[in-house]
Amino acid sequence: MTFRSALAQRRNEILSRIPADTYATPTVVAVSPSALDVDGGEAVTLTVTAGSTASAVYFGSAPATSVVAASATTVTCVSPAHAAGAVTVFLLTAGGLGRLANGATFS
Repeated sequence: MTFRSALAQRRNEILSRIPADTYATPTVVAVSPSALDVDGGEAVTLTVTAGSTASAVYFGSAPATSVVAASATTVTCVSPAHAAGAVTVFLLTAGGLGRLANGATFS
């Protein structure tokens, strides 16, 4: 299964449990810190437009752990280990999939 198909499947599972038009589609506005260690394990905060139903965060294709919707506009997580380079940060919520291209850089 490809990364995109796995995300799509997870999103569809979540959406099938809620009424349509209940949640807003998220937008990832910022990632802090955006410079991350390739070994992972760092606390990361995402500033988002709609994150209260956050279920997953991905750095590229690597899933973050300990994903928590700290507020309606803040999601916290722990960064995964990842190869060096810039990655898109994805946020999966009941409202859909938000992303921030080149949202984090591993070094």
